Amino acid sequence: MIFNYIGLIVLLFFIAELLLRFVKYLRTGKWEIFALKLEKEKKYISYQSHTYIGYTKSKSVTNPKFPSNSDGFAGSRDISIKRDNGLNTVRIVVCGGSTVEQNDLNMEPKFDPEFTWPKAMENNLNKIDKEKTYEVMNAGCAGYTILESTIHLLTKCVPYKPDYAILYQGINDAWHVQLVPGFVADYTHARRTPNFPSQGKRGIFRFFPNIRLSFVYQYTLFYLSKFFEKPSALLPYISCHYNYDMAFDQIQTTVRTYEEYLRSFCGIALAHG
Repeated sequence: MIFNYIGLIVLLFFIAELLLRFVKYLRTGKWEIFALKLEKEKKYISYQSHTYIGYTKSKSVTNPKFPSNSDGFAGSRDISIKRDNGLNTVRIVVCGGSTVEQNDLNMEPKFDPEFTWPKAMENNLNKIDKEKTYEVMNAGCAGYTILESTIHLLTKCVPYKPDYAILYQGINDAWHVQLVPGFVADYTHARRTPNFPSQGKRGIFRFFPNIRLSFVYQYTLFYLSKFFEKPSALLPYISCHYNYDMAFDQIQTTVRTYEEYLRSFCGIALAHG
């Protein structure tokens, strides 16, 4: 009798595996052997509150998806705040959100956590111009709008005396600020002071191994962690309204505000040479 129950459980397990793979196929259009890979480190651990910017990257982060150096810039390479005028070096700082900060590949083998597009730009510049040495500082931080990037440039990047400043803003202003109802120019209608969980609250599910051959196992862990643990993403901690109905009634005001912040970013860069 007990063997019948065991056999039934095994049969149901395999049926569930096939059903989950079929659902995945319907959504993606391709059969996948391996289930999603669960991150063992919460994303919010890689960030910390900041008095004036709201939040920044934490220093010396070893999480390969969100690495940072000893000064809290993206990537593990340290860059000296002092510059030797005798060296023929061009220093470029790139500000923006996660599209600047991160390599968003799926972290399969041969994944290079240092290979962001600012790093690719640095590599290409050094290949093209052999007479100079180019340093590209990655000042990107997930979730940053143009407002955080502007303050970040002034408070953290200017002391490194960059020769050029590049701003690349993706969707954070448009999606998470400009379309939130009740627009206010200082963005306080959409952003709040972050209160990240303590470093010790990393969750119990990080101790469970990834067994990606089993969709049942991986997705069970995924949904249990969502139900019993703090959210890993940044938005629940930095946004006033994580879920909202988009509003389009103040588009002209939001665009004008964005243009003013853009002029401020450029003004700070020009003022510091």
